[in-house]
Amino acid sequence: MQSEQINRYSSVVYDSVEMSAYYDNSINDLYIDERELIELPAPHQQGEGQINEPYQKRYYFNPMNLPYNLEQSQNYSAKQIPVGEKASGSMGDKKGPRLNRYYETLKPYYKLKDLPDGDKTLVFESRFESANLRKAVKISDYEYDLYLKNDYGTNGFTQWYFFRVQNTRKDKVYRFNIVNLMKPDSNYNQGMKPLIYSVKEAELNKVGWSRDGFNIAYYQSARKKRAGNAAGSAGVLGSLASASTASSMPTGPANCSGYGPLYYALSFEITFAHDDDTVFLAHCYPFTYSDQCEFIRKVCTFQNKDKIRKTVLCKSLAGNDVDMLIVTNFLSDPVDIAVRKSIILSSRVHPGESNASFVMNGVIDFLVSDDDQAQFLRNTFVFKVVPMLNPDGVIVGNYRCSLMGQDLNRQWIGSSSKFYPINYHTKLMMKRTLESRDIFFFCDFHGHSTGRNVFMFGNNQTKPQERNKEKIFPLLFSENVDMFGFEDCSFAVQKSRDSTARIVMWREFQLVNSFTLEASFLGPNKGVHAGLHFNPTMLQIMGRVFCKTLVDYVDNQERVNRVFAELKNRFPQGGGCVRASN
Repeated sequence: MQSEQINRYSSVVYDSVEMSAYYDNSINDLYIDERELIELPAPHQQGEGQINEPYQKRYYFNPMNLPYNLEQSQNYSAKQIPVGEKASGSMGDKKGPRLNRYYETLKPYYKLKDLPDGDKTLVFESRFESANLRKAVKISDYEYDLYLKNDYGTNGFTQWYFFRVQNTRKDKVYRFNIVNLMKPDSNYNQGMKPLIYSVKEAELNKVGWSRDGFNIAYYQSARKKRAGNAAGSAGVLGSLASASTASSMPTGPANCSGYGPLYYALSFEITFAHDDDTVFLAHCYPFTYSDQCEFIRKVCTFQNKDKIRKTVLCKSLAGNDVDMLIVTNFLSDPVDIAVRKSIILSSRVHPGESNASFVMNGVIDFLVSDDDQAQFLRNTFVFKVVPMLNPDGVIVGNYRCSLMGQDLNRQWIGSSSKFYPINYHTKLMMKRTLESRDIFFFCDFHGHSTGRNVFMFGNNQTKPQERNKEKIFPLLFSENVDMFGFEDCSFAVQKSRDSTARIVMWREFQLVNSFTLEASFLGPNKGVHAGLHFNPTMLQIMGRVFCKTLVDYVDNQERVNRVFAELKNRFPQGGGCVRASN
């Protein structure tokens, strides 16, 4: 029976959900050993900011403990197998989401065979934080078709990828085909390359993440999308619906059919530099929830206590902390602090846009620095920063959605505290902020999959006295750094974007300065860095220049007046778009 299974699935060499057919499931050859299963600690037992790190202590699995009750897997049993007894033959057929499950050890899906010339099959893995490879199909020893996981609870949103391969062969050309992408266009059509991290290169030559690959093509495939698959979200929606009285109940899984009936594919070739290496591949530089927790731990030190303080905005659906940082000069007289206006900044509402985190890190690092302009900003404003709006999506490797299977940047109108607690509590925080101080500026940081440079989306002001004021900050930004493209900006208020953060905050809080900041996944096409890929250092520089532009905006009235006069001359009737198309 086992040989029949292996023959039947011989081309499938990795699957992050299904049971492996390469194990006989005897007590000594279990693919998934439930005796190794551990659970997250209960909320009162968790360390600060480390809710997703269960490694310090063993916790036995309890399917009713948060966040496992989001799973609603009807067929799953946590019963342990007695010593000497084989697992049930149906064990491999049990299906159901495996969300936030931790094992002390995980065996590879594919077991290397003892062949005369050695088994050259790559060993894939994606059961780690922020990874999202669903399945790998072997075409030959050196070519593989890869299927990405849909965003949890959806029928698609596949664009971000992050996975690992082992058992590499030096100087052999490998071809990877990611076959179930959703978007009709991509920065790969403009020269973008995948990101590669070789463990051996890091150990031997101190080389970290680097762009690599050749014969790169992004194209429409002949593979049709399925007509609809609601099973992925039914358990989540059903489990929450019974416990909620919220009025804004989602009606079903998010659908990506707006991009057409066919999938798109990304193919690329790569040559590995070492035999038996461990290599990670990613769409963009990974920045996980654990990375975010570590970054916050390093910046919120005792030495910085008079500059920055951390609080928890709320808990996510899975029980993760959504941290908020407050930056100002806490040594000031309370009367001075009370009259300061507030600046609200947020990032990573879309989990796969990890480049946004590096821009935000640049902002935070600058704000807590000893730079004179940073001190000016701390003496002038109270910054409230939510650096990771969607930690659950980041953890499970989503590209765009939350665990509700919904794009949180389309849920800012009438946000439900049950289904969209982060949206709800962010707006509540802003409402409460307005009770004590004005909000001067709002900006939500994103990554962009087809644009170049860094640019902004704003909101066209219709009142004659306000006309073109929304363009002042972006134009100042473009003058301060050549990696920002004012010509790439758009200020159109489109109906399809009515529920995004920048438009909702503009309308509900009457903010002239309400923006989305977009950073290209590729890089700039102008200036001294034209043609290069953005790297973390360049993105962090953009964050620092963002802060310096804020200083110019509030402290250099002569320059602001000049820019405003230029804008009135260029756009006498105002208008939404700078570039020809958005």
